[in-house]
Amino acid sequence: PALRNDVDAFIKQEALHSRHHAAFNQRLGEFGADVAAFTALGRTAWQEAMAGRDARQQLAMIVAAEHLIHELSIVGLSTPQILADTHPEVRRLLTWHMVEEVEHQSVSLDVYRHLYGDGPSDWATHTASLWAASGVFLRYSARIQRVLLGLGESPTRSQRIQYQRFLWSDPGILRRVLLRTARHALPWSRTWSDPREVELIRTPVERPA
Repeated sequence: PALRNDVDAFIKQEALHSRHHAAFNQRLGEFGADVAAFTALGRTAWQEAMAGRDARQQLAMIVAAEHLIHELSIVGLSTPQILADTHPEVRRLLTWHMVEEVEHQSVSLDVYRHLYGDGPSDWATHTASLWAASGVFLRYSARIQRVLLGLGESPTRSQRIQYQRFLWSDPGILRRVLLRTARHALPWSRTWSDPREVELIRTPVERPA
């Protein structure tokens, strides 16, 4: 019963999340953004992730995707300089988005363990799914970057170097996300094992006056 309640809350939360994404995308479209190009990439990525997998493997991919987004959000919340130069309302919106992604990250894993267990074969399936989900994430992130680059002026060599440094060394966003995600492949990995994550989602986000 407790898991069923968690799943019901998860579905309601994701439905609300999806509705707000749709409204946000519509608003961007009104400003002239080609939202369809990016949502199409997202749908294609999801189809690729699910293709050829049975129900158990598909659920494992959902778990892996939730872990990946969770770690992306944790790194984002713990690295203030990422959003330091953004408009306060945009910063508030993205911060709330990351908090929401962290908050529900264990429900799909609880469902997987309820249905299929937590033995060696499940660990192997989970690890393979983490690897596959990370690959899809990297491929489609690169494709999105190429689309964005095509919308403006070509970056200079200095800007490209700065961007690679941002991803891999200082602050190393992508490196940190991938390393944190890899932790979930460890047999003894457990969600909500780090109290610092709970403190991160308690970060006060107040609407500017």
